[in-house]
Amino acid sequence: MTLFRKAVRIVNSYFIYIPFLALSGLFVWTESTHYYALLSAVLSFILYPIVYGSIVERIQNKELSSWTSLFVRHIFNYLGLTLVFAVPVLFLTPLLINLGQLMKYIVPALIGMSIQCLALYIWPLLFIKRRIFSSIYDGFTFLGRNLNKSTIMLLFIIFTSFFKLGAKLSAAAVIKETSMALIYGIGYLHNIIIGYIGLIIFSMAAILLMENETIDTQRESIHET
Repeated sequence: MTLFRKAVRIVNSYFIYIPFLALSGLFVWTESTHYYALLSAVLSFILYPIVYGSIVERIQNKELSSWTSLFVRHIFNYLGLTLVFAVPVLFLTPLLINLGQLMKYIVPALIGMSIQCLALYIWPLLFIKRRIFSSIYDGFTFLGRNLNKSTIMLLFIIFTSFFKLGAKLSAAAVIKETSMALIYGIGYLHNIIIGYIGLIIFSMAAILLMENETIDTQRESIHET
């Protein structure tokens, strides 16, 4: 079974959670955007540590932990790594002030895409190792050594980044002429698609990491015998 098919099979077993994950990313461009952003952040910090942690346990063929156990086990590392990745974004944000209206959408999308590509293996490693800085170093190292195997995942990230950019540009263009109910509906459907693909990317990366770990362990055992 190919890496992609394995990941799809795992993610399909979590499909019931995707509509809730989609809610955690539902941004609406209105005067109340900051309220939706806060709600999105809270839901994200609750749901993703649970779902990511459960996916890693399933890949490891472990007995699945309760939601409470997964949340307590992973929330602080999840928050910590989120803050680490927020630092370069905060430093780059002042540079966006003088950009034109279109570039204010494009440049953040490119920055986000770059961070996602670099973090491809860091997030799964965080849930495998449960150590922030070790996961960052090992994630960069693994990506550098396995670029060929990572191609399809990187292409998925590029696709979803441009898909999100297109959705934002479309919403910005039609928001004054379209009902908010329709904007909400399109945004929610968009997040379901992005969430599904995102879980596939995460699962593929986690499977590849653990398969590589198994191969390395077997090689060490052969050398020892």
